[in-house]
Amino acid sequence: MPLVTAAVQSAHWTPSYSRHLSLKPLRWAGEVEYGDHAGRRRQKTLHGDVKNNRSDRAAYHVVAHLNEVIDLNGRRQVNHGDRMVLKASGFQGYEHTIWPNSYCSFDLLAVSVEDPRLSFLNSSLDLIRRTPIIQEPGVYELRYRFIAEGYPLLERRVRLEHTGDIATVKTD
Repeated sequence: MPLVTAAVQSAHWTPSYSRHLSLKPLRWAGEVEYGDHAGRRRQKTLHGDVKNNRSDRAAYHVVAHLNEVIDLNGRRQVNHGDRMVLKASGFQGYEHTIWPNSYCSFDLLAVSVEDPRLSFLNSSLDLIRRTPIIQEPGVYELRYRFIAEGYPLLERRVRLEHTGDIATVKTD
């Protein structure tokens, strides 16, 4: 029994996990020209696929936002100034309906092709001349929230290692 208890604890297992939303492994998309109300830019986008693990119910009004940015080198919170909902990947809008046993994607982060030191959010923030949330290389922890009607809050931490040329990510 102690071995089973230790395995359950190390896996962070909860009895209700299989019926909640989950985040699949993150993936970088190739270069695209992105445009919205704030302008156009060439970028590489980090996509987060949110999965509805229920077989009997759709997840309605699913949204995502970046709650916090922590600079792990300086051990301080970064005021990124954009806590609005993130773009739902693949169409114009900021929310998804995720059908049972299916998933949909959100744009979690966008890295400028012209100046790879700069990282932006594709969000609903209504400012012209979007300000980058990260402007220098370093190691950051990005704390995201995924919210759906009738589902528990899903929170995930993403470790971003940004050299200024390349950005790599790992999730918790």
